[in-house]
Amino acid sequence: MNRRTLFCMTAGLVALTAIGNYTAKPLWAQIKAVLVANVDQPGRIPYQGLVVVRADTCCYSLPPVPSGKRLVITNVTGSIKLNPPGVLASVDLANQQTAAQVSNAATLAGTVAGQNVFGLNAPMQLVADSGQTIQMTISGGVPIPSVGIFTVSGYLLDCGVASCAPIVTHLVR
Repeated sequence: MNRRTLFCMTAGLVALTAIGNYTAKPLWAQIKAVLVANVDQPGRIPYQGLVVVRADTCCYSLPPVPSGKRLVITNVTGSIKLNPPGVLASVDLANQQTAAQVSNAATLAGTVAGQNVFGLNAPMQLVADSGQTIQMTISGGVPIPSVGIFTVSGYLLDCGVASCAPIVTHLVR
């Protein structure tokens, strides 16, 4: 190996070392930032609850939120048939422990075989922490036999990976 080749190899090694010293830490920080930011992505732990409406019940409780998780409900969709033709006032979702509530008016979609059919597709945001339950209440003008199905969807956050700040509730009078 001649002196010129040895000199070029040494210069190249010094240059790579210098570049590595300036780029390694910021690059690693960018990679770590991407990994950390993905923890709260809504698609990481999707949630879906199915509520089957029976004629004898107006209130339905979803299963309690699992330990170490936070549930964020983002949508409720579904339909209900009322017999005899009745009026559906609202479909409400409430956190039983914090009393936070979202009320949604259903829309009359039509009448089928003597039954009024109401539909609902409501975006929302309702939050429940570990151990808390969400209750769905179907309200009408009078108690009437009904049948229907609703899907409550959203996502879970893992409070063990990234801590979940306490939910702050403000009462406005």
